[in-house]
Amino acid sequence: MPQIIATATYCHGIKLNLIMISKILWINKKHVLLFLLTSFLFALKTKAQETPQKASYGQEVSESQDQIKTLFDNNKQNAFGGFGTPLFGIGKFADQWNAVIGGKGGVIINRKVALGLVGMGKAGSTPIENDIGTYDNAHFSYGTGGLFVEFLAGLTNPIHLSFPINFMIGGTSVEQKVEQGEDIDIESSGLYVVEPGISIEFNVTRYFVPSLQVSYRKVFLNDEMDYVNESDLSGLYIGLNFKFGKF
Repeated sequence: MPQIIATATYCHGIKLNLIMISKILWINKKHVLLFLLTSFLFALKTKAQETPQKASYGQEVSESQDQIKTLFDNNKQNAFGGFGTPLFGIGKFADQWNAVIGGKGGVIINRKVALGLVGMGKAGSTPIENDIGTYDNAHFSYGTGGLFVEFLAGLTNPIHLSFPINFMIGGTSVEQKVEQGEDIDIESSGLYVVEPGISIEFNVTRYFVPSLQVSYRKVFLNDEMDYVNESDLSGLYIGLNFKFGKF
């Protein structure tokens, strides 16, 4: 008989505990539901991070979002690269458009910036038209070389922009054409050039990136000249670049 009473008392205690627990859960059901919902969302997030993303055509998307893209093919990522390019364009000198040729090459760092060497000059000679009139058939030449830095905006995109700046030194000379013999030197001067520009580039392949460039050439002369001045030598440049290298 005492055992039956003890058993009944024990069962009654369990019942009271269950009732108390159910009341607690009922009172805090909003908190419990919030906890369960939070746990479910966290599990979904973890699962999504572990599952590779799929493209619409069923292929896995690369973890690297900095993979270079071209117009015709896919490419592997390279932190460093380099290129060389001939320069073909036209530049304005003394209110006249003249052919400009040259070349540049350098190294690309982290697909953000390029550094290297550049050289360019005015092809042929430009007649001088002014009021001095001391020499007939006077013309001037121009050539420069130096360093460049180029900021690359979205190199991994098939079509993107870049912002080159040239820092060059060089010289210009004024000469008189003669029918026989060498031209007569009239005057000359050294010069410094700062030439910022903008280019639109096209990733045709991983190794070939042509571009169209527009820049402005600001020239500073070492010595004052009679036939040409800084304004005559400064001017707009429009050119085509054909970059070959590893991008």
